[in-house]
Amino acid sequence: MATKGAKGKITMLTGADKTEVDLIPAGDSRMEAKGKFNVSAGTKAVVEITPEGKKPSTLRFAIK
Repeated sequence: MATKGAKGKITMLTGADKTEVDLIPAGDSRMEAKGKFNVSAGTKAVVEITPEGKKPSTLRFAIK
C-alpha cells in the first residue's frame, strides 16, 4: 500500500495511561510515529490509517 498522502493515528493504552500519536508516511509503504512512548506487556493499541482518497482502516492489537 502506498503511504504518500496517507494520514494515521495510533492510540496506546498502558494501564490508566492513554497516548495518542500521529503517524506519518516514512517511505513507500511505511507509516511511523516519532517520540518516546510508554509501551510494555499488556499495552493495547488502536491504529487508524486513511490512505489518500480512501476510507479509513482500523487495526487493534495488544503487546504480549
